[in-house]
Amino acid sequence: GGFVGYAVQNGAFVWGGEMDIEAMSISDSYIDTTAATSQGVIDGNWQGSIRGVLGYASTLADNPALYYATVGWAVGDFDFLGGPSVPAPPAGGYSAQLEGWTGGIGVDVKLETDTTLRVEYRYTDFGEASGTLDPAFPAVTMPVAVEQHVLRVGLRYEF
Repeated sequence: GGFVGYAVQNGAFVWGGEMDIEAMSISDSYIDTTAATSQGVIDGNWQGSIRGVLGYASTLADNPALYYATVGWAVGDFDFLGGPSVPAPPAGGYSAQLEGWTGGIGVDVKLETDTTLRVEYRYTDFGEASGTLDPAFPAVTMPVAVEQHVLRVGLRYEF
């Protein structure tokens, strides 16, 4: 994926905004034993966000660094498959684009004049999806809450 942003600095304080989009190949599964035993799989396809950023410019190991917090709107595309646990794997499902919020903290450390290393933790709450398990189980609705914890590491090139 990638991101673009713009920031303004006043003394040690920095504020601005960023947008990002990334392809993802994440998957998670569950087994639900609260009612009839069922299982499901969630696959993530892509996600993006628009966020505000507020930071403090300082140093880390004698390199210029920006310590920051970020919060904003997020969107993602997911596939949901589900069905009975026995005898086969999930047999029906649906897809959904979900919107929610994201927030996190991070540090950008300048490595060279135009290159910065970024390490960022972000939490995203995409909300809840709900759909039927067509074609195998059209009468069964499967609600799923989608949350994500991510540690991102990347390089930024400034131009």
